[in-house]
Parts: sequence; structure tokens; C-alpha cells
Amino acid sequence: MPIVGVANAGKTYFITTMVYFVSIMGWGTLDESCTHYFEELLGYVLRGEPIPPTKSGIKRVILHVDRVVYGGVEKRVKFTLSTADISGAQFETAMIALNEQISSGGLERESTSSRDLEEVLRLLRRVHGLIAIVDITRHLSDTSSKKKAVLKALGQQAVPLLRAFQYALGHSRSRKPLFLVFTKKDIHGMEGEELEGLVRYAYAPILAILKKKGVIIRCYAVTSVGWSRDDLSFFKGEGFDKLLYDLAVELTR
Repeated sequence: MPIVGVANAGKTYFITTMVYFVSIMGWGTLDESCTHYFEELLGYVLRGEPIPPTKSGIKRVILHVDRVVYGGVEKRVKFTLSTADISGAQFETAMIALNEQISSGGLERESTSSRDLEEVLRLLRRVHGLIAIVDITRHLSDTSSKKKAVLKALGQQAVPLLRAFQYALGHSRSRKPLFLVFTKKDIHGMEGEELEGLVRYAYAPILAILKKKGVIIRCYAVTSVGWSRDDLSFFKGEGFDKLLYDLAVELTR
């Protein structure tokens, strides 16, 4: 399940926390092929330094999950989470190209001249699901309310992805969970249920179209590794137990 999002949204922090959380809870293991890259990320966290954004290309972190527990319910599973994502800058370029394509030729055109957009569309067609990272905190200072910040972030970061899903799937129907993960909960303070309500009302028309194509939308709010003052949650983050449990349910249907 790939992880996508605009530049500086917090994808790498999210990935790092996922690995930490699963390892601490004994739910699975990081693939040994990824240990060198993860040790680089670990160094930034332990030194209290910001993790630099991914520049270009694909940075792969593979996480094998064997079990999840939420609300006292344990589920034995066997699935792999992989970043397999393009950089935030490339994702943004692809979304701009998609908007231009829609303006010039609509969603029915079969090809595009944008390499980044082609890569995103291929990704969306072949995956079993997707995690999209959304950062609303960048809009808190230039809007009058949290709700407006959420809607602005969705309009810039999530809606282009929803349109890309619509474009990529065409007339096919295949169940694909799309998890919208709102990072930096320690700053915005909103819960996943509240965010999901806003998403469902604000974008009901396109969500109805995607639902017919098999796309299932879920919303979560998380705090990533390194941003809590509590010793344990500093490494575990917050909100990852429910997210992982729901991932397990969707991916093992």
C-alpha cells in the first residue's frame, strides 16, 4: 500500500512512526533490505533534527505486519506495507498536470504527456489501496477557522488525488481503500471522525462516483514520532493503532 502526499506533508515521519509502532508493539518487522535507509531516519529522530523531505525518485520502506490489536480485539494477519511512493514534489507536479489535462481534454483521454502523472496513474491502477497524507496545519494561520483550514487543505492536497483515482480507474470496479491521514494532530487537535464528516459533506458528489468504482474513503488523525513530550508516545506516535487495525481489516477481506 503506497503512501502519497504533497511536499512537506509529513510522509516520511508517518512512515518512520509506522515502523516504530509496529516494532514496539510486536506486530511485525521492518524488511531487512530497508534497514540502512531507516537507520538514517532514526538518526534524525534521536538527534531531535527535522527529517529532510524526499527529493526525488522512490524511497522504499517495507513493513511486514503479522498481527494487530484494537479495543482488546486481536486480528492475526499477513500483509506488507510499502511506501513505494514518488516524492512530494513529483506528486504535486502530477496533480498540476492532471488539472491541465482535465481542462484541455477531460477525463476520457487515454494518455498524457506528463511522466509524473503517468507514474501516479499507473500506481493508482495497480494498488490494492492507498494512504494519502494531508497537512492542514500549513493553512491554520491564513484561515479564520479550523474547518476552513481543513477545506483548503483538502482542496489543494486531497481533491486532485480523488480526481486522479476517478481518471485512473475509468469504468473498472475494484475495492480500493483510500485512507486520508491528517498528520500533526498535536497541532490541529481534530479527531478522525470530525474530519471524515467534513470530507463526506464537502465532497459528496465525487465520493459517490468513487464509491461506485469501489473506492472506500476513511479519515484518521495522527501524531508522528518525535513530537510528543511523553516518553513512550515520543516513539509510538498517536492514532496508529486504529489506523493499522482498519488497514488490516481492509487488506485481508
